[in-house]
Amino acid sequence: MSAALDAREPSARYLEAVQPALVRQFELLATAPGGVARLRELLLALAVRGTLVPQESSEGHANSLVAQLHARNSESAGGARVNSLNTATRNNGEFPCQLPAGWVWVRLTDLGQFCGGKTPSKQHAAYWSGSIPWITPKDMKQLRLTDSEDHVSQAAVEDGLALVPPHSLLVVVRSGILRRTVPTAVNLVETTINQDLKALKLSMPEMAPYVQLLVRGFERFILETLTKSGTTVESIRFDDFASQPFPLPPLAEQARIVARVDELMRLCDALEAKGRLEAEQHARLLGALLGTLTDSTTPEELATNWQRVAEHFDLLLDRPEAVDALEQTVLTLALRGLLVAHKGTGAKAGRQRPLSGLPPGWERTNVGSTVSMLNGYAFKSEWFKTSGVRLVRNINVGHGRIDWTQPAHVTPAVADSLSQFELHEGDIVLSLDRPIISTGLKLGRVNTNREVRRPRARSSGSRGTSRPASRSARRCAGNPSVAGTTVRPRSGACTFPGRTPTDRFASSSAAQPG
Repeated sequence: MSAALDAREPSARYLEAVQPALVRQFELLATAPGGVARLRELLLALAVRGTLVPQESSEGHANSLVAQLHARNSESAGGARVNSLNTATRNNGEFPCQLPAGWVWVRLTDLGQFCGGKTPSKQHAAYWSGSIPWITPKDMKQLRLTDSEDHVSQAAVEDGLALVPPHSLLVVVRSGILRRTVPTAVNLVETTINQDLKALKLSMPEMAPYVQLLVRGFERFILETLTKSGTTVESIRFDDFASQPFPLPPLAEQARIVARVDELMRLCDALEAKGRLEAEQHARLLGALLGTLTDSTTPEELATNWQRVAEHFDLLLDRPEAVDALEQTVLTLALRGLLVAHKGTGAKAGRQRPLSGLPPGWERTNVGSTVSMLNGYAFKSEWFKTSGVRLVRNINVGHGRIDWTQPAHVTPAVADSLSQFELHEGDIVLSLDRPIISTGLKLGRVNTNREVRRPRARSSGSRGTSRPASRSARRCAGNPSVAGTTVRPRSGACTFPGRTPTDRFASSSAAQPG
């Protein structure tokens, strides 16, 4: 039976017989955070390493396929001989995997010819008045392409823009997206490409689906081994990529692998859709139940509603976002004064006008009358040192904490010249930059158990704040990318008498509390 006829829609009985240990756990794997994406990556990696489908001796050896490729390459202009790599020296480093039975090592250049593209001159309007697709990285969002956002004319082709025949493999080789993925596509129509892509014109176009699968399956290997580092724009080391040995199965096995991957990817699509639906339903249920807590008007009513919700915590709090929602609800309840019972204030009746919506003994105020705030300083990156006065930067401000895993420092002399940006124990630092705060408000409280510096008496900054000489403090600084604010309660301050100056830190966009 041919590989095409052997492919079928996944059914419970069929999947039970194929990769049972993996397929039976599909639904469980898909429920993990990012589970479906990781499952797709795993399937691709297994497929191109010969472990997703069994090898069948009746399909022969890939050496016969190499002979066919050699014959077709010899027929084409400039065709190169396909050399076996099974006994060759490893001129490109390590092979990416063990070679399955019946497979051979080949380079991508053995499978066809690469060609590049370019951007026709924008000054010649005639180049951009045609209907020939001109593919750039922004078009590489689908595995199969029949059109592009921009088009060129035959005049652009006559000026040196290469035509790419159908069923070629298009690969992005220069783009910021190479930080995380290697986009590929198979063009189903004749097309052209720009300079950020390479096209592999296959000697056997029927191999296009598998060759694309090959690059996708070794994507992590390519990103970690064959990309340039330290450049302005990420790019693939193309010569190394083109000559990198990859395993190639017989043609019939290629068809079986592609068919199996397609059906398992459809199963992933179904699991992904099911997961989205369940997530939406869970979010609505969680919102409704947590809403009963925030709708409470007294601590006693909250206690009753809390008990009802707590009975279902095992079902509600089964994912990180649910725990985050509960934490936010608790903070909201705390700020409304509903977490504890209220005692009388002792004030005589009539002396204070009650404010609607506030617990007894509470009053409304504004942030400015409670804390003082000041933006930080844009420290120059050339000032940064590996030791000295620590800096609080945006990268150090997390959700409720300050993270020192990526510290930066300035010299004590620089910190002394900008002492008005010094941070104290108990200060709250807020990050205001985007897109860093796209995941939610980032703020952290300055809190450390290291030695602190005994401060000197000094006058206030331009905002009219001041620091008592008796207040112990930590130092602060930062870098030009930070935009944030530091706040400190006006009433009271932490003091640490009798300590010695051994460690200081600073914040570049921190408000100076007074």
